[in-house]
Amino acid sequence: MRRKSRSRGPSSRRRPLVGFDRISLKAGETRDVSIIVPLRKLQYWATQSKSWQLPQGERTLRLASASDNVRLSQTVPF
Repeated sequence: MRRKSRSRGPSSRRRPLVGFDRISLKAGETRDVSIIVPLRKLQYWATQSKSWQLPQGERTLRLASASDNVRLSQTVPF
């Protein structure tokens, strides 16, 4: 799962991989998959306050089979 930030802060300039799972499916098969993303993966270090901060705004979470093959995306508020 990749995220793209529409918020302020250093993390808004990149699309890091924050979680993944590898599964195999046969044609027509479906399966529920949960990917737990630690909060720290969504935060950035704020030098002025010397603390981890969670940017405010929206994030787009993407489900992909490869970085250039996004299958599903969802924007969520933070």
